[in-house]
Amino acid sequence: MEKSFRKKRVFSSPAICFLLFFITYTAATFYLFYLQSAALPGENYLSDMPFYIMGAFGENLRDPYPYKLFFWCIRLFSCIFSKEISAAVATTLFNSLNVFVLYHFAKKLIKKDLQSDFKNTFLIFSWLIASMVIVPYFNIYKFPGQYYIGQGTGNMWHNATYLATRPFSTASFFLFIEILDDLDHSGIVHIKKFGLFSISLFLSVFTKPTFAIVFFPAVLIILVVKFLKGSINSFPNLFKILLCFIPAGLDMIRQFFPVFVRGEGSGIGFGFADVWSLYSDNILLSIILCFAFPIFIYLSNLRNLIKNNPLFISLILTLVSLAEGIFIYEKGPRMPDGNFLQGYQHAMFYSFICTSIFFVNEKSHRMSKAYNITGAIIFSAHVVSGFYYFIRILSGMKFY
Repeated sequence: MEKSFRKKRVFSSPAICFLLFFITYTAATFYLFYLQSAALPGENYLSDMPFYIMGAFGENLRDPYPYKLFFWCIRLFSCIFSKEISAAVATTLFNSLNVFVLYHFAKKLIKKDLQSDFKNTFLIFSWLIASMVIVPYFNIYKFPGQYYIGQGTGNMWHNATYLATRPFSTASFFLFIEILDDLDHSGIVHIKKFGLFSISLFLSVFTKPTFAIVFFPAVLIILVVKFLKGSINSFPNLFKILLCFIPAGLDMIRQFFPVFVRGEGSGIGFGFADVWSLYSDNILLSIILCFAFPIFIYLSNLRNLIKNNPLFISLILTLVSLAEGIFIYEKGPRMPDGNFLQGYQHAMFYSFICTSIFFVNEKSHRMSKAYNITGAIIFSAHVVSGFYYFIRILSGMKFY
């Protein structure tokens, strides 16, 4: 009797629902990544995948990538599969690993009395598919029909290294939230948590430093604010946090010279939207399309921003990423690539997660139905737009 009850719990409807979502998501993304890997020059399914395959095997690449983990995985899988399948498998592995990382932290952040396995599953896969809001007024798009260009999205399907870094950047982001929560409530953080945070941050940089370039300065701002407010009330705690950044910081320095000194790049330039204006005629509107739901939550809950660590950290990360994306660019032939905008896309992903968790946690306490309905409509617009965008990419529509 007890064994059959356990089996029913293991194979419960929510568990099956999560498994079906996960299998469908993994299969669809693998199919997309394989099409990108196998695409010939000039064909649809445009992506950076051919360059990554060349980078993994050192084929005709004058400017090798200094971040190695993703490329090592491609080479490892090539012992069994073709180069194209190996690239697709490696990308799918990292991309799907992010699902379980999200599930782990979502269960911690969503209030227990509001949790259900079905709700958790819905939220996770809405985060993984949500994109910029696509509106029918097409004159706002500088490149008609190419919704990504100028707007960007937290789910960037054409850039495998961006997707590969997400399980580690997700762990880093939410472990940092947990560390600040522990300091706020008890003033004590287990040394294991510091270790996990440092390791995940290092792996994030070792896979690709696009998250770290916005996370590092954002953390500095957050620590200053928290120290002034007394949340971090001792130098030993502050020292322990800063110590976690040393391995990742050293690896960022190692990567800097091949890219900005010896590589095709000519250093870092400063201007005002020099890159972004190449792709968008209305940058403010582009930001609104990307951050509609987070903006709604931030503006509606100004009093709770500093008190709520996920909200506060995601907001600072967003503001820092916007500043970097607008004012900083990579000189030389890679300038139009907009590499400093990738941190902005990481911030988009995490701001959407944090604001939606806050919305779910506080929804039942809101007196205003207008707030709940408006939030649900904007949230749905992101998810529906993201699903539509993914189907277009999967069907061979160009992202640029």
